[in-house]
Amino acid sequence: MHLFSIEGMIYYAISLVFVKVFHELGHAFTSKRYGAKIPSMGVAFLVMFPVLYTDTTNAYALQSKYKRLRIAIAGMKVELYLALIATFLWSFLPEGALKSIAFIVATTSWITSLLVNISPFLRFDGYYALSDYTNEKNLQPRSFAYAKWFIRYYILGLDSNPPENLSSAKKKFFIIYAIGTWIYRFFLFLGIAFLVYYFAFKVLGIILFLVEIIYFILAPVYKELKIWWEKRSEVSFNKRNKISLIIYVFIVFLIIIPWNTKVSMEAVNYNEVYSSKPGQIDYIYIENNQSVKKCDLLIKIKSAELEYYISKTKLELENLNVSLQRSTANKEILADIFVLKETIIKKQNELDGFIKLQKTLDLKAPFDGVVLFNNKFKVGQYVNQKEVIVTIQDPASLRVIAFCSSDKTKYIKDNAEAKFIANSVDIKTLVTSVKNISTISTLYLEYPELSSQYNGNIAVRQSQDKQLLTEDANFKVESYPVSNQLNIKNRVDGVLIVNGESSSFLTSSINGLYNILIKESGF
Repeated sequence: MHLFSIEGMIYYAISLVFVKVFHELGHAFTSKRYGAKIPSMGVAFLVMFPVLYTDTTNAYALQSKYKRLRIAIAGMKVELYLALIATFLWSFLPEGALKSIAFIVATTSWITSLLVNISPFLRFDGYYALSDYTNEKNLQPRSFAYAKWFIRYYILGLDSNPPENLSSAKKKFFIIYAIGTWIYRFFLFLGIAFLVYYFAFKVLGIILFLVEIIYFILAPVYKELKIWWEKRSEVSFNKRNKISLIIYVFIVFLIIIPWNTKVSMEAVNYNEVYSSKPGQIDYIYIENNQSVKKCDLLIKIKSAELEYYISKTKLELENLNVSLQRSTANKEILADIFVLKETIIKKQNELDGFIKLQKTLDLKAPFDGVVLFNNKFKVGQYVNQKEVIVTIQDPASLRVIAFCSSDKTKYIKDNAEAKFIANSVDIKTLVTSVKNISTISTLYLEYPELSSQYNGNIAVRQSQDKQLLTEDANFKVESYPVSNQLNIKNRVDGVLIVNGESSSFLTSSINGLYNILIKESGF
């Protein structure tokens, strides 16, 4: 926590530079040890972020691949050694910024460095280590050239000689490595594009986003397609490109044909009775599995606060009535009679209001049904309005509440057939029918079990008043069982699967992209 201060941040920045300098010196000293010269060391910019570098290209003159491998991984080894030293210092340093920095260097610093540098798909330490270990110089350009020939030969059907003669094992290695690198870079550049978009102000973010997408993703694809077009005269129908065409048509068919008619969402099934205010259980009139009629009294709850106000108001009324009786016998204060009468009427109305409010605390059956009562509640126990005290079972009035994301609500219609699949294995699937779809998104989630804080799938964060604030737009969907199918004893969470309107993957993607453009179009 000491890092979250001006002094701590300055110390951390200095220590980070210190660690990265030693990382590069690790490469440099190891190269010098094996006789390889270092032409330059300095700072380069990667997506406008400064990174240190050491030019170790002369290491390829070394005959031993193990020496080249040691030079490639020297920086990571240095950071591991620094982490060991930092762990040792962390054990003895007093509480403060230096101890926090030692902890970061001992844990986060070397792990993040390892994750970045160990990747063989970018030209960092991991790439050179793989190149040295496999004893393949210029690994990326050679593998890219071979993978492009492979794609042109088997997908385009172009008859041409491979860029170089390789063994069967090396052919597979080059192709797998090249395709893996392209996939990795696609997601990496896409992630960087979104990062620069969200971290920069809107106009600059859009420009940087387009630069990343066009230059790093679309431009290489365009160049390859341009080569395909230039070589179209050399292509003829053969077995290879016919198979590729069939696969291509099949994929397009899957994309454009509407086939997904199911819409799933987080849901909860309940029919519960809560106390309207915090209070104390005064008397329990029911037992578990007892049949009750509508408006039957189930549990009597009293509120100490309300009882205090009722007794206080009654005492005040008694005193006012005594004053009224005395005033009628005393001609000197006869003028105060009308004021006393008005005060008595107000107090009586106030008392009636408290008594009426007290009666609302009593839990009554909202309909005919069977009581499902948890025996943990006893007379004298305090309860609040958030606790489920009694569940009334009536399959005809059970309802399933689900929350659907904004991009899926358009596919759900009233009276659509749905199935509620509970997370509990003891409860069978419940067939329901959609009856109500909210047109206003839910701001606060009232069912914690569906939230991400309780392993649910609805992303939430806690607001200042301790409520669960939804991160995305979710619309409430109500559905009701079509028949008496099962007995549900308590509120159950699960998934509601609705038979929605058919939509293709292409349509859904276009609608999602359109929604994003509309959402992000405001400045």
